[in-house]
Amino acid sequence: MNYDNIRALVVGLGSMGKRRIRCLQALGVKSIHGFDQRADRGAEAAAKYGVPTHIDFESALAAAQPTVLIISVPPHVHHTYMKAALAARIPFFVEASVVDTDMVSIIEQAERAGVFGAPSATMVFHGGVRLIKETLASGSLGKLSNITEESFG
Repeated sequence: MNYDNIRALVVGLGSMGKRRIRCLQALGVKSIHGFDQRADRGAEAAAKYGVPTHIDFESALAAAQPTVLIISVPPHVHHTYMKAALAARIPFFVEASVVDTDMVSIIEQAERAGVFGAPSATMVFHGGVRLIKETLASGSLGKLSNITEESFG
């Protein structure tokens, strides 16, 4: 696949944003900009990956002219950047979220505007989750009668 026409703006340059830059570079995407309000994160991403970085979102949009937004900020602000992507009619990828702020509205807006939004679905591809699904589907353990879930931390 040819990625020459993709212009990506990675929003958030913490560990996940930097990982997304590496992924885009591995795919051959040449035009990648980064945005983070923290200048130290921008400086690190610029030094490590050779991408232009910005500390102001509007300036980042203007400079990058993105064809895709990669949203890698903390979950409580995912909706802010999804809405910005929708307003600018830019397709977006967003990290897996643990909050659903304005999600129904965002989905409706995306459908109306014809803007593609892709949430991370890492667990769909997780080997352990796939094994559990296959084991349950095989019936080798008998009929499923209940599930216990525990959360630590």
